[in-house]
Amino acid sequence: MIGFRLGILRILCLVCPVAGTLCILIGSSIWTVLVGKLQVINNDLLKSASADIHGNLGIIVSEGPGLYLSWVAFIFMFLAISPGLNV
Repeated sequence: MIGFRLGILRILCLVCPVAGTLCILIGSSIWTVLVGKLQVINNDLLKSASADIHGNLGIIVSEGPGLYLSWVAFIFMFLAISPGLNV
């Protein structure tokens, strides 16, 4: 009975990091795609029908350090799974 409980706990200790790693992978992927698609805003111009106002929107989309940090977090969480595979 004790061996069964330890087996369940070992599986649970492996499933939790795998789930966290998958969540960070999905989030980082979505964030990367959004930043890539939204960088078009950097070149958009403001057009007004009532006045002759033309210029940039003033919105700048870039990767920033957070995107790179999320990918680094994914890599480290992925590497943290390997000790749990020694079941």
